[in-house]
Order: sequence, then C-alpha cells, then structure tokens
Amino acid sequence: MILAAGLGTRLLPITKNIPKPLLPVIDKTLLQIAIETACKADPNIVVINASYLSDKIIKFLTGRDFGVEIKVSVEPDLLGTAGGIKAVEKWLNKDDFGVINSDIITTVDWDALENTHKTSGATATLMLRGNPDPAIYGPLCVNEKGRVVRFVNTKNRDLSGGEPLLMFTGVSMMSPSIFERIPGGRAVEISSEIYSPMVASGESLYGYVTQAEWTDAGSMENYHKAVMARFETCETSIGMTTKSLQHVTIRPPVHIDQGVHIRAGSTIGPNVAIHEGSVIGASVLLKNCVVTPRSNVRSGAFLDGEVI
Repeated sequence: MILAAGLGTRLLPITKNIPKPLLPVIDKTLLQIAIETACKADPNIVVINASYLSDKIIKFLTGRDFGVEIKVSVEPDLLGTAGGIKAVEKWLNKDDFGVINSDIITTVDWDALENTHKTSGATATLMLRGNPDPAIYGPLCVNEKGRVVRFVNTKNRDLSGGEPLLMFTGVSMMSPSIFERIPGGRAVEISSEIYSPMVASGESLYGYVTQAEWTDAGSMENYHKAVMARFETCETSIGMTTKSLQHVTIRPPVHIDQGVHIRAGSTIGPNVAIHEGSVIGASVLLKNCVVTPRSNVRSGAFLDGEVI
C-alpha cells in the first residue's frame, strides 16, 4: 500500500493545485517513484489511498502500465495513516503486505524486511534507520531481539536512556491481524493510536534497521534537496527545440519539459528543473532551482536554490 492521501501543507503554496504525490523529481513524480519502489517487492496488487485532489492522482494513473494491478481508495474525508489502511482491508486481508509513504525516496530490501517480519511473528515491522535529528523525527529504540521498546511520541520527547535513537522511515511490513487493531468508520493515526499502545503493553511491534539511503521529500526544503540529489544521477534532458533555445544559455545538468517557454537572454543551470507549462521571462538567471508545472518566472529574476 502507498499512503498518498495527505494534504501536503508543508509544501504550500505549490501543493495548492498539485497533490504532493504528483510533485516532479526531475523526470518522475514522487508517486511514480513510490510505485516503482513498491513493485520491487513483486506484489500481486498495489493499493493507493488518495483524498486531496484525488481526481488528478487518478488521471495520472490512468493509461500508465506499471506491470501490476493498481487500486485507488478515495477518501472523501481524511482517514489518517491507520484509517486509510483499514479502509482497504478488503484488498489486503489475505497476506502480509508492505506499506510505504509517497513522500519518501529510498531503496528497500523487501526480502530482508519480510524475513525479519516473519521470523519475529510481528503484527508490524518498521523499517528503521539512524536518527539524524530526534527533534524532527520522533525517536524510537529496539531491544537486542529487534522489538520496539520505546516509541517516543512527538508531544512527549523523553530522550533519556542509553539505547541508540532510531527513526521510522515510512516503510513497513504488516500482517493482516493489524486490521483487528484499527477501529473502522473514523480517522485513526497509526503512531499515537496503534503503535504507541502496542509498545506500552509489550506487544509485537518490531524493527528492521537498515543503512539504506533515504530522503524525506515532504517539506519545501527537503523536496528541493531531493530534486538536487537526483541531478547527480540524471542526464540533461531538454524537451524544447534547438531553435527556441538559440538565445538562451544552458549550463548542464538541466531538465526542461516539453511545453516550456524561455525568453531570450536567460541563463538556465546548473541543476535546474523546469516543468511543463512554465514560462521563464527574459534575462532570467536560474541555478539550483525547481520550477513546478505551470509556473511563471518574471523577467530579470536571479534565483538560486528556490522552488517556484
């Protein structure tokens, strides 16, 4: 399951008209990256929940073949991270299933995560990594057997104790028994209402600790970092004709979609992504920038490290 129903408030104003899962990261959307990551588990079905601007998510998925059956669960009202899972019980109640947030970019060793999950007999197994900033990412700890023994609520960050502080990556493996724990018919948050009580009562919530690369793209700063990081592995791609660029200076690497207009005298790059429908004024200098779809940059602007 891919969790994609959030409002994307940390990314306003760019999420006013674009749902967070459809934000572009160079040549792919966050949702496409999440689907491709999920498909590496060789699933028989991928379920995506959607709410805010769900029609745009459905339109994006229509006509695209990811090699797996995809179901979309539309939530007229947000159901929270656990409530959204409960709502798709009919599709996921027969086998263990993976869950991944749509606003992260990471590599997942699904076999290792599943093996840890099955060996422990856990209700849920969380993919964990070292915690770079416990003030931002709610810290937790596991014992020598991998069971989560401290799940520090973001409203009560008791960081005392000698165990290494870990963070939840937004990737997990769950058994169908998780559905028995989630009340139906209302919004339910999985951290505060499901996981924290499980840890408090010593129940079977386990962790799989990995050193895999991981990027949170859910805030403006982190989204910008995610795009800049992807430039390290993406080649320059320009959808405009050579004639339309004859008075424009390009400094690779850049990514420019089709349907972009750049006026004369502008310098683009390095590390600039300009997406479809955008207009760049005359004598503009852009570097280390992301221009989201259908945006305008005024003539004469000099921008460095911005999301527009």
